[in-house]
Amino acid sequence: MIALISVLLLASIVTPSEPRMITDDMFLTAISNLCRPGSMSCPRKEFSTNPMMYEWDKAAILASPVISDIRNGKVDPEDWKALITHTFCCKEGDCLRECRIFRITESSLVEGFPGNTDQIFSLPIPALQRYRPHVDAFKKIYGLEGIITPAEIEEYFDYLAANERKLKILLALQ
Repeated sequence: MIALISVLLLASIVTPSEPRMITDDMFLTAISNLCRPGSMSCPRKEFSTNPMMYEWDKAAILASPVISDIRNGKVDPEDWKALITHTFCCKEGDCLRECRIFRITESSLVEGFPGNTDQIFSLPIPALQRYRPHVDAFKKIYGLEGIITPAEIEEYFDYLAANERKLKILLALQ
C-alpha cells in the first residue's frame, strides 16, 4: 500500500497542463517503497550496492533510462508502478538468493490436494485413515477449491510431507 501511495504521489504532481519537477528523492522513495524488505522482492544487482541489505546505488538509479523517460513524459503515469518495479526490483530467480529470499514449495502430494485424496486414501496405510473424516468434510464443504485450511488439514499435509517418499513409491505401484 505504501508503494502504491508513493507512485500515486509521483504521478499526481505531473499533469499535462502543469508539469513539475520530480525530485531525485521522490524517485528514490518510490523505488525503495516498491521494493522493500518483506515484499518478496529485492533490489536488482545493477541498482544496488548491497542487495541483501536493500542498499540502493542512487547514481545508477538516477542515471537509468527509465527515470529519464519518466521525467521527460515518455511514460504514462499509470504505467510507472509496473515499469519501476520491473526495472529496479527482482521478484524471481537467482537475484532473490542474493537477498536470502527463498520461495517455499509444498510437496507434490500437498500441491495435489484435494484432487489426489481418493488415491492416497486407497493406500493400505492405517495411519492415514485418521485424517479421512477431516479431509472428506473439507471436500464436502469446499469442494476442490478450498480457500481456508483448517488445522486438521494442515496436520494431514504434515503427514504427507513427512512420508512423501514412501507414499510416492506406493502410489507408483498402484
